Amino acid sequence: SNPNQSIVLDATGNASVTTPVLNISSTYNLISVENPVTNCSQLQSGSAVITVNPLPTATISGTTAICFGDTATIIFNGSPNTEVTYNIDSNPNQTIVLNGLGNATIVTIPLTASTIYNLVSVENTATTCSQAQSGSAVITVNTTPIISQPTDYVVCDDNNDGISCLFDLTTKIIEVNGGDPNIVVEFYETDTSGSPIPLNVNYCSIAPGIQTIYVRAYNVGSPDCYSTTTFDLIVNPLPVPNPIISDYELCDYNNPGDGVEVFTLNSMNTEIANGQTNVTISYYLTQGDAQTQTGPLPNSYPSISNPQQVWINISDNVTGCDAVSSFNLVVNPLPIATTPEPIFQCSNGATPQAEFDLTINEGVVTADNTSLVPVTYYTPLLAAQNAPSPIA
Repeated sequence: SNPNQSIVLDATGNASVTTPVLNISSTYNLISVENPVTNCSQLQSGSAVITVNPLPTATISGTTAICFGDTATIIFNGSPNTEVTYNIDSNPNQTIVLNGLGNATIVTIPLTASTIYNLVSVENTATTCSQAQSGSAVITVNTTPIISQPTDYVVCDDNNDGISCLFDLTTKIIEVNGGDPNIVVEFYETDTSGSPIPLNVNYCSIAPGIQTIYVRAYNVGSPDCYSTTTFDLIVNPLPVPNPIISDYELCDYNNPGDGVEVFTLNSMNTEIANGQTNVTISYYLTQGDAQTQTGPLPNSYPSISNPQQVWINISDNVTGCDAVSSFNLVVNPLPIATTPEPIFQCSNGATPQAEFDLTINEGVVTADNTSLVPVTYYTPLLAAQNAPSPIA
């Protein structure tokens, strides 16, 4: 319906017209013909219909990261029933036909290296219309990291309940990843638990004595490709010193009145251990020294005050766990004995012997303190000094 145009046929009666670039269908209508020499003309009819078919289009998607040996799905979308050309890592082209909804998928083979699927072109085989296309789906293949088996995490119990909150799990990360910052290490309470243990605070164990911790490690950005291992949290019990340690008492025989005696400290070991075996007991001047096991006292120890508190450390020889306690060294003063007057007794005249009541002078000897200062009798002096068996 646009304005008429004309064209001259050549000597053979032919002529042709090249259309402009068309993006819609067009109809060329024949109107009339005229001989310019004779001016004879007549109306004519006829038409040439130019049908413009749309160019097919296609896209590719499926970029993802997978683990070594896994598969991936490549998705093609575009004009229905068209043939899509693609290649894998720029290798020879391959084709796939989109269905009536314009979709097609490819499941890759198990991949062991990163792979790129490149979109090349698309063609409508019914109309032969085609065009080049661009796009790619990148499949990144991630490997699981190589990790090490961490050592068990051993602590000493703080109250002998088998539970401890002393576990700083961050100290185990370097054992697992060897210090590689690209390997993320997470810890779990079970092998199927969904949330890792928080690492911003110390962890409190939930099973008395021994608890298994499950480790998952993966490369940064690839949480689905992980390696696993385990280690144990071990809470060792503390040795328990005798809850009531009796005072270690000596009489002030060495330089009486100075309140100083030499104590054999390990003579208290049996009482302190209270039946526990395979423990080591050492003695200290202060609580701090006992806790750090610094500067143990010699076994033959001269006291420095009266009474004097001495601290002990009892340590398990297998686990190294230890506890502290204390007892007192006490130097008891010697009783003051007053030498009494001799006792005289008459014999029966037949023998030079008589029976003596040795107790009559006890009030003099003890300054009338007989209830607190018992008196025993010996012969000779050495026996009195060693007090084996009194004669009365």
